[in-house]
Amino acid sequence: SKVTGRMKSGLVYQAMCTWLCNVQELAVSRTKYCRAIEQRKKRVRVRCLDSWHMHTMKETHKRDVLTRVLKRMSLRLVVVAWQKWWDMILENKHAVQVAERSKEQMQRILLCIKHTSTTLAFERWCGYIEE
Repeated sequence: SKVTGRMKSGLVYQAMCTWLCNVQELAVSRTKYCRAIEQRKKRVRVRCLDSWHMHTMKETHKRDVLTRVLKRMSLRLVVVAWQKWWDMILENKHAVQVAERSKEQMQRILLCIKHTSTTLAFERWCGYIEE
């Protein structure tokens, strides 16, 4: 009890009280700082999530635009392919018609040649018979 009495009355007691007060202030300031740090972390997380959301929205928009462009291009390519196919069909029809006309002309020419040769042969035969 003498020791405690001396501690209370002396410089050591004042130092001890100051130290205890500093420790309590440190604990209070530590909780304040931890709370402030947590709030800042939350703000940073929110900002990160917002920027990630905006980035995701931009990427989604780009992807949608690219998808639409590719669909239009593929539709154009399909239309071009169909047009080429139709042109090819028309060219083939024209080629077939030309071939049929040529075939008919050749048949007429062959008939004429056949008639001419038949006529010549008949005339020769007639000439042999008359002799």
